[in-house]
Amino acid sequence: MKKYIYTILAVAATFSSCSKGLEVNDNINNDSKAITTIGATVESTRAVVSSSDNTKVNWENGDQLGVFGTNGSSEARTLAYNLITGSGSTLGTFRNNSSDITAISAVMYPYQDYATWADSKLTCEVPPVQTAVKGSFDKNAAVMYSIGNTIDVELEYAVRFLKLTIGTGDTGIHSITFSSPSTALSGRVEVTTSGVAAVTNQSLKSVTLTAGKNQTFTEGEYYIAIVPGDIVTPTISIIRYEDGHKAKEYTKEGTGANLVFASGKNVKPVTVDFGTIDTATGREAVQLWADGTYWATFNVSTQNIEPQESGIFYAWGDIEGQTYSNGWWSNGGFSSTPTLVPANPSVLPLCYDAAAANWNTAWRMPTGGEDVNAEFNSLKSKANYTPVSDYNGTGVKGYELTSKDSYSENKLFLPSAGNGFHDIYYDNNRLGDYWSNTRNPERTDVACHLYCNNDSGELAFNPASKDSERFRGFTVRAVLQ
Repeated sequence: MKKYIYTILAVAATFSSCSKGLEVNDNINNDSKAITTIGATVESTRAVVSSSDNTKVNWENGDQLGVFGTNGSSEARTLAYNLITGSGSTLGTFRNNSSDITAISAVMYPYQDYATWADSKLTCEVPPVQTAVKGSFDKNAAVMYSIGNTIDVELEYAVRFLKLTIGTGDTGIHSITFSSPSTALSGRVEVTTSGVAAVTNQSLKSVTLTAGKNQTFTEGEYYIAIVPGDIVTPTISIIRYEDGHKAKEYTKEGTGANLVFASGKNVKPVTVDFGTIDTATGREAVQLWADGTYWATFNVSTQNIEPQESGIFYAWGDIEGQTYSNGWWSNGGFSSTPTLVPANPSVLPLCYDAAAANWNTAWRMPTGGEDVNAEFNSLKSKANYTPVSDYNGTGVKGYELTSKDSYSENKLFLPSAGNGFHDIYYDNNRLGDYWSNTRNPERTDVACHLYCNNDSGELAFNPASKDSERFRGFTVRAVLQ
């Protein structure tokens, strides 16, 4: 059989008022030969943001399209096609030299390695955390798709956009989060010819726009991509950086006014008076070294707690959690490796992240693993840590962490809250175990964690430990996105 070179020509949409995006033409051979090209054209009026914003997607080096289809033996394929020409313009050429796809089922932008095509459904993700781009949006959040094996394929948007304006007086804002008690705003979605729908138990009721690590917003307009649909009784939360390398979360509860998209529009301008978002949630974070991660000052729980309290215990990938009484789990404990998390991901999706799911997507579990730059490893190497036998007279053991830099006023306390094994609770006030969001690379049943031992004075990170089996109940200390 001859070998073919596979090229996709694509033009990304410039954005104005109409809801549809690109048009794609594909040279599909119906005689089981490989697809050679897909050509894309776009009308200048077809867009999602007003033309006055001058917002568009220009291809950049490293961009990829995801192509789903079958080969000559009808084996399913999901392949990335890489940009080879067209960087800086709306016309690009994408190629996968080793592709054997002979029939296309769906195409999407951007390529997502966890996206799948099965049972006539494209399952992909609307990113729960998006990086702000002034006058535009995070390109990775501009999810577009086409379904069907036709000559003229038209890409549509799998998202809608909220438009925010940051004023000159809106200073110190690091991230902005929209939440709803009943509306899925981000996470996994299923795309069919009938439209886009959130995947139950794999979507989140919040979405966060962040200015970037240790950055704050500047004056301008910004866009947040969300799962299509109106937002019911929204709550707006912000993380504001404050003096002394500290951060606090503030919120403004919804007033019952839903965010309703006008008919045929993909953008909803949202007027936000950030000066009125002044109700503190009680969740705070501190930085212990320059350019370091911001760490929450208490463990994840369903309500605000004191630093010495354990909070809720979670299995890895579990967001419901357990409490204990008299040495036993409240409702049976975790008896085996949780099966909620699909495909044993190397890093937990935020819908299975106890911090993001129980607080909101401005927070997450820390990174782990052997990487010296992993957040737990950095915490151990870049901060002073001291075992404490009686924290502030509470009788609670744990570890106090302080800065090696000039941030001496900032401290963290990690209580030795013990852990759960099957239905029994162990080592209260002697050991502390804290989940990371990172699975052990060598064992699918084990995840990486931080281990504190007050008896030995040890603070260790040991991803290979059998004590980090995913069904164990450990505490969670959140960090800011």
